[in-house]
Amino acid sequence: MQNLNKNNFLFNSISSVKGVGLKLKKYLKNKKIEKVKDLLLDLPYEVTNRSKIFDLNELEKDGMITIVGGETILTPLQETNMELKPEELDNAKLYQQLCYLATICQTKGASKVSAILSQSSGNIKADELKKIVPLLIKSYRLQINKNQTLDDSEQEELKILETISDTWGGTKIEGSLDGFI
Repeated sequence: MQNLNKNNFLFNSISSVKGVGLKLKKYLKNKKIEKVKDLLLDLPYEVTNRSKIFDLNELEKDGMITIVGGETILTPLQETNMELKPEELDNAKLYQQLCYLATICQTKGASKVSAILSQSSGNIKADELKKIVPLLIKSYRLQINKNQTLDDSEQEELKILETISDTWGGTKIEGSLDGFI
């Protein structure tokens, strides 16, 4: 019976957790989180589902990664050549979607990327890609700001990312990150 009492903290009010005051308690109550156990069992809606496990051999066969000496390397966007139709894309594979858009950008132009994004039937997670692409651009710009030289492949990838970002009116980062931040 004593063990049961020790585990009762899961059934305590959320306000028993350090740092949870009236304001946060009210917010959590609106999210139907009233007990400690509710917080532990609450799964966010907006998070990518990572429960699906991908076989690295499958990703290598698809041309999205290369495995060299046990090290997994993402294939640069411009080298993937994803000749798929939008409906053939796996909506759980954001890198595949990004590689596909890069291929379209290079072979058919930015206007075709824009058309695909506007007609997307759910296989392309445009909202998530709109968050990822600026971060990738920011990463490259940060390297440039630190006086690190981008190789030709990285420069080409940066141009593709900027073009894709521009198709949906994304932020184009010039020189420094001040405008982005």
